Amino acid sequence: MISTEQSNNTLEGITFSADNKKLAEVLAFIKKDMARYHLSEKSQFNMVTAAEEIFSNIAMYAYSSNKKAIVTINTNLKDNVYAISFKDNGKKYNPLENNDPDITADIKDKNIGGLGIFLVKKLTDIQTYVYKNNQNILTIGIYTNN
Repeated sequence: MISTEQSNNTLEGITFSADNKKLAEVLAFIKKDMARYHLSEKSQFNMVTAAEEIFSNIAMYAYSSNKKAIVTINTNLKDNVYAISFKDNGKKYNPLENNDPDITADIKDKNIGGLGIFLVKKLTDIQTYVYKNNQNILTIGIYTNN
């Protein structure tokens, strides 16, 4: 973890190197944050699984070798929605625009890629993407009153 600031129901500016070697630290942070809200085990599992996919994809694909690769993670609980936002300065990319893969196709006929974001969409209730101030901002969320 590079830096951290905290306010009431939002953790702001938690910045990690965009490196899969930091994945365990990222997931530990998210688990600890969700625990303070007493989210259900299912909700925690779904969010951690989705966060793992998103962080790994940013670490592997967002940056060219000449950029400082970082990911800033914000969490928030508001209006019965627990959300995690991932911000990066990598190349502009909205993974939510991809078509869902055909999961009924024979394994030999499947295209590589796309299953991770499909999984994120299935595990979370809300997914949004914006590109603002030269940053990708992907947010995932779950309803906490389920």
